Amino acid sequence: WSYLTDENGQPCFGEIELLDDRVVCRTTEKKVALNALLEVPGFGKVMLRTAVENTGKKEVDLMDSLVRGRAEGLRREIDKMDEKKRDLWKSRVKQMVGKNSRMVQLHRLLMLGESLVMRESRRQLRARIKNGEMKDFMIGGQAFGVDKGSKYKKFHRDNFDLGIAPMYFFLLKPDSKKKTDWSLTDRVVEWVSKTGRPIKGHPLVWTHKFARPEWMLEMSFEELKEFVVDHLGKVIRRYGDRIKMWDIVNEIPTQDANGYDLNMDQLMELTKLVADTVKRLQPEAERIINISDIFGPKSYVHDSPSIPPVHFLKLCEKHGIEYESIGLQFYMGMRAEFACRELLNISQEVDEYLQFGKPIHFSELGWPSKHDVDPNCFFGKDHPAVAGYWHRGWDEELQAEFAEKIYTLFASKPGVKSITWWDLTDSGNHEDIGSRFIPFSGLTRRDFSPKPIV
Repeated sequence: WSYLTDENGQPCFGEIELLDDRVVCRTTEKKVALNALLEVPGFGKVMLRTAVENTGKKEVDLMDSLVRGRAEGLRREIDKMDEKKRDLWKSRVKQMVGKNSRMVQLHRLLMLGESLVMRESRRQLRARIKNGEMKDFMIGGQAFGVDKGSKYKKFHRDNFDLGIAPMYFFLLKPDSKKKTDWSLTDRVVEWVSKTGRPIKGHPLVWTHKFARPEWMLEMSFEELKEFVVDHLGKVIRRYGDRIKMWDIVNEIPTQDANGYDLNMDQLMELTKLVADTVKRLQPEAERIINISDIFGPKSYVHDSPSIPPVHFLKLCEKHGIEYESIGLQFYMGMRAEFACRELLNISQEVDEYLQFGKPIHFSELGWPSKHDVDPNCFFGKDHPAVAGYWHRGWDEELQAEFAEKIYTLFASKPGVKSITWWDLTDSGNHEDIGSRFIPFSGLTRRDFSPKPIV
């Protein structure tokens, strides 16, 4: 699993071929970095990025470029520090490189990078708390499983400030355009409202090819737009008194979510239509554009998805699309496209979204608690090993350790308003809207006993 990024770190076009003794990259870019899933003994098997290389070079030593790439990434973070700290950390980077083998150098630089990220994240989080920026911060959990009983409800109520209510087309409109099944969404909204907690509606518009009911499959673009405006009116009239924040569009930059094979102009038109309609119907609403993967691997700038999510948000600016906040999903540890990553890479990618000056909701999080196939989840045929591993194979203690670091890292970033975990429990199966998405990623076991992550 590998892909290319340009000199600014954004995914770009490239063809990659793995041979016995080399990786052959073909691209139209003048400068690129290779991103590849690589095992580093003692650290893990994670997605690593080389230094940015001039494509005019005939050959580049892969391990040398990986070491330089990680050292450069560290220096970018160090340059943000005050002068005294900069000198200390730069000397540490120099010591890590030394005269050791390239693999040892890479291991040490990766460990140093994670140490630096956590040190700075804890410092920044303390500052956000001291400055009063966290008083409205929320820990969220999707509440689709209210029918699972009292244990589920108690766990949700005790652990989350924010409830997520389901608004999928396949749930609300399973059989026809004319008939709406509000039953489950009503139960979720009514229950969370009674507990006195805010609710986010997810998602208002999601045209994923597997998320549309059969009657929607043959819609034209004009018919889709007409339906969306009518549907939004019904949803907001029913729930607008209790729901003030919405994921207005979901995963639009990605190919599989583009179930109607719309081009970029049409996707921009649809996004603007949804944003403007929600504003007209509910002026006080918080409109969130939700992104499926912060890294956007295998995407590049062209006329149809998949395009890099940062590029998509820049297009929204160009087309005058107004919205209040950005939603970012973060799944790790299953399937190649959700490859395991190290903390410095994660932190620097999140920083790419700060350029838009918008509040951020981390809208969906999840990773395994067991390094094994989980046949009852959505990705039930996949072993987490295809995505590598962070430090070691997944277990409950590692799930908890990684969560502590990721929640700290994300909460430390300016403007972050909420972090939402997706799979609340390992109870149930993937056909249950209560959700079993990632292998063993529930916060509770099947008997609803809490895992160490709680």
